[in-house]
Amino acid sequence: AGAIDEVSKEDNVATRDVDVLPPLPNLRITFATAEPASPSEGALVTLRARVENNGSVLAAATEVRFYRETPRLGIQLGETEVPALVPGGSVEVTFEWDTTAQLGSHTVHAAVDPDDADVRERVDIARSSLPEEAAPSAVAHG
Repeated sequence: AGAIDEVSKEDNVATRDVDVLPPLPNLRITFATAEPASPSEGALVTLRARVENNGSVLAAATEVRFYRETPRLGIQLGETEVPALVPGGSVEVTFEWDTTAQLGSHTVHAAVDPDDADVRERVDIARSSLPEEAAPSAVAHG
């Protein structure tokens, strides 16, 4: 091939860093729900989350933790275990939230592997918000 006359040869090379990583699992929450959506105060609300491993290797057992308001600043409602998941595997987990003394409108979050227990797995901390309202258990009619 022949040489090409150019104004400058300084911009003829591009550089890009590439990290080649080992095969890793990747946990994510694909959906989350709260039933009933508008409970009376004191009712049990079933918080449900589907966890999926869309990585390329087995994901170790971990947990999903549910929070009222944001996970960093909110109140932990509880947690439930997630078994080890094969690549492409998924599981639905549930937790019963007691709404006693929880009047008001709340946003509930679900976080998988919330403590980043195995940083070698590079597990994404996925969150889903669940709008939740607790209605008064008794309504006065006048």
